[in-house]
Amino acid sequence: MDITVMGTGTKIKTIILSTLLYLSTLSVVHAATWQITPRISGDEVYSDNINTVNIEEDDSLISLLSTGLELEYSAAVSSFSADYQLTRAWYSHDHQLDNNFNELSASGRLQLFPDGLSLTFGSSISNVSRSNARNANADIISGDTVEYKNHFAGLEYKSSNNSFNVDSEIIFSKAEAEDDIGEREGYNATFTSTNGNNSRYIFWDIDGQYNDYDDDQKSGRFYSFDAKFGYISHYKINPFIRYYDEDTSGNVSTKNVQGSSSIGAGVRWQVMNSLVLDVTYNWVDEQKEQEQQDNDDYLSASISWTPSDRAKLSARVYRRFFGDAYEFDLSHRLKRISTKVTYTEELDIFDRFELEQGVPQEIWCLAAAPQDTDSCIIQPGAGANLEDYFLTGSTTPLVPVETDEFTLNKSLLASVSFTGNRSTITVTTSRTRRENLEIEDYDTYDLFSLSLSRQTSRNTALDIKMSLNKNLFDNDNPLTLMQRDYYRTYSISFLHALNQKLNLTYSVQHLNRNSNRQYTYEENRASIKLVKEF
Repeated sequence: MDITVMGTGTKIKTIILSTLLYLSTLSVVHAATWQITPRISGDEVYSDNINTVNIEEDDSLISLLSTGLELEYSAAVSSFSADYQLTRAWYSHDHQLDNNFNELSASGRLQLFPDGLSLTFGSSISNVSRSNARNANADIISGDTVEYKNHFAGLEYKSSNNSFNVDSEIIFSKAEAEDDIGEREGYNATFTSTNGNNSRYIFWDIDGQYNDYDDDQKSGRFYSFDAKFGYISHYKINPFIRYYDEDTSGNVSTKNVQGSSSIGAGVRWQVMNSLVLDVTYNWVDEQKEQEQQDNDDYLSASISWTPSDRAKLSARVYRRFFGDAYEFDLSHRLKRISTKVTYTEELDIFDRFELEQGVPQEIWCLAAAPQDTDSCIIQPGAGANLEDYFLTGSTTPLVPVETDEFTLNKSLLASVSFTGNRSTITVTTSRTRRENLEIEDYDTYDLFSLSLSRQTSRNTALDIKMSLNKNLFDNDNPLTLMQRDYYRTYSISFLHALNQKLNLTYSVQHLNRNSNRQYTYEENRASIKLVKEF
């Protein structure tokens, strides 16, 4: 099925503007509340290494002047929220870098019919790192960022009753990047359905999705469909059949993405109302998977457990075209402790995380200490003083490029939060493995973070944060050397509410980056920020 989406960005913006106009008329007819909060802020930031290099460091005073507007709308059948900020930045060491930066986060919902049909829409603007391999910590202070926009609008249908449960949506989206990397437009559709409590003889569990994206010249589509239909017996052992199918298409390379199809027979054990176990034996469609090495029949299993309103566990193991696949979702909440653990495996295309070799760069090291690689200079500038250095070789940096192949993202996230009377402690750890399925090369992103927030008095608060990141690029690429980047960030912020509408924040931050192929640097920052709301 070929469906071309044209003018998606214009359509989405038209939908959002029309909906906002409609919401304004609704507030006259129905009881609704608008909350509009303008603000202005000034921020002075001192950096002792504004260029994030390991030699001939420059300090700078960055002055930021921001104007912002926050909107909140709420009514019986609709809601909308938006937060926009425009920031002007001045850099004392080089005024050629002075620039404006936009930030936006907006989303809304309009209920069209009382039976569950709604219109959803939203938009975002953020300033992201131009290259995670060059400097994943890049922000508007250090520079080297790219403005990235994302707009979406679509329809959502949700219904839950004693006969059936349905959760479905179709979303049109458009992503735009200042450097044209990671741009795409298209749509994705999802559909899930289960039987209701009134079902006496038949149960079902359906989960499907379809994604269709294209950039300027190429297109990529992929879908998956997983369905179970079974008979409800009186012995808590319920037989069912399972059908699974997924495939990809488009004019991008799909040499290593053939798809997968199988049909199976299984049993569902209803241990109790809150605990369900499924086991299935699946026969693989050998004709569809004849090009794959692992096309044997297999066992799949799943578990769903909801012992209380505060705890929920779901997990399953099955097989996809790339091999064994897993899903896991655990949430648990006590009076003061909340825990969340998730693991997902998802296909993607046309993102901005693909890397390739760029132009070779010279490496100069100290003549007195050639073994001290942290003091080496990579591609020194024209004005660099190289009197005490000698040329030791060259390196080829990794640079971001457009992604024209399907990628597989395997993501694990675990978070624990403790909330006390005046303090909140949050520990988060995550790992994302991004694999290019055509060249079988993968990158990994690891994160560990710890944050402490404490309300020290009625008008003051203290925030302490620490984050450790490890990024590995080109792990299995035979043509390049693997790049290892370690980031350590420590920050302390003290907020003082001078009055209800005026806040003052003092912050200090230390950043440390160590890399085997890129710059190794340290940077310290100190800032003071004043925010006035109206």
